[in-house]
Amino acid sequence: MAEGWGGKRPGSGRKPGRSRITKLIEAKSMDECADDVRYAIGLLITFMRDEDNDKRTRIDCAKELMDRVLGKATQHTSTDGVAELHVTVTGGINAVDEEPAAE
Repeated sequence: MAEGWGGKRPGSGRKPGRSRITKLIEAKSMDECADDVRYAIGLLITFMRDEDNDKRTRIDCAKELMDRVLGKATQHTSTDGVAELHVTVTGGINAVDEEPAAE
């Protein structure tokens, strides 16, 4: 191997305290974003419950909220070349017209 190649070089590597600083910046950013997240969720709920909006908009808002609250549905994959699709429908199309029960 030629001289001067490989090995530790001056100034290389992670700087001391870097990970701690990064964690502090991320924590601050999350705190700053919390109000925006609450506002966005409130906006989705408002659009979903507004009967003046078309059903497609209300359904899209409901789907987005469910994905955020419950997590996106798992997609199962098959490697044997055979694809399967399982669909469960509950409530029917008129389920959108019903407002959630007051608690």
